[in-house]
Amino acid sequence: MGITGLLQSTGLRLLPFINSSLIYLIHWIPQAAEPSPWGILLKCLPIIFLCLFVGSYMYRSGFSRKQRYSICILTGLICSGIGDACLVYKKQFFVHGLLFFAFAHFLYSIAFHGRPYRWGFLLVLLPLFACLYAALYPGLKGPLIYLSIFYGLLIVTMLWRAVARMNIAALSWTKSCACIGALLFVISDTVLAINKWTVPVPYGQHIIMITYYTAQLGIALSVVPELEKIAEVQTEEECVKPKTCNNRKIVKSD
Repeated sequence: MGITGLLQSTGLRLLPFINSSLIYLIHWIPQAAEPSPWGILLKCLPIIFLCLFVGSYMYRSGFSRKQRYSICILTGLICSGIGDACLVYKKQFFVHGLLFFAFAHFLYSIAFHGRPYRWGFLLVLLPLFACLYAALYPGLKGPLIYLSIFYGLLIVTMLWRAVARMNIAALSWTKSCACIGALLFVISDTVLAINKWTVPVPYGQHIIMITYYTAQLGIALSVVPELEKIAEVQTEEECVKPKTCNNRKIVKSD
C-alpha cells in the first residue's frame, strides 16, 4: 500500500470519530443542556470510536502481552471515556472523573516510558506547573487542594515522557503524534482549570473539548505501525537521490 492509500485507509477508520466529535462540538455544547444520559453518549462517543480504532490495530497484530504500548493506550482511552461520563455530572462526580483521568495519564506515562530520560525537560515543566498551581490555589477547596497536585504531577510526567522520546535527528511519526497529543492534553486541562477556578475563558468549553479530542486522536494514532513506513520511505528517497546524482556525474565524466 502506498503512502496515499495508507493515509486514506487511516482517515476512513477515523471518520466515525471525526463525525461524532463535530456533532458534540456543534450540536451539544452550544445548548448548554442539563446533564443527561444523552449528553454522556454524545460526549463519550468520539472516545469509544478511538477505542475501536486502536482495538482494530491490536486485532490485526494479534492480541498478546507484548503489545504493552497499545494495551496501555487502549486502557487509558477507556479510563478517559469513563472520566468524561463522570464529568457530565460534574457536581456529583467531578472528583471521580479526575481520578479516572489521572489513571489514564499514569497509563500513558507507562506507554511512553523508556530511554532516554532527559531529566532536563522535567526540570523545566515542574516550575511551570508550580506557577499554575499557585494561580489556581485560591479557588481550590477541600480534597481538590491535594488532588490537583497529584493530578498535575501525573500529567506533567506524561508530557515529559512523551517529549523525552522525541529524536529531532530521526523524527518518528508515531512518537510525534504521541508528543503532540500529550501537549494538547496539557493545554486542554490547563484551560479547564483556569476556566473553573480562576477566570472564565471565552469559548472555554469549545477550546477544552477541541484540544482534548485532538489530543486523544494524536495519542491513538501513535499505535498505528504503518505510519512509520512513511518515514522509512521518505528516508529511503533521501538516501537514493544523492546516489542517483552521483551515478549521473560518473556517467558524464566517462
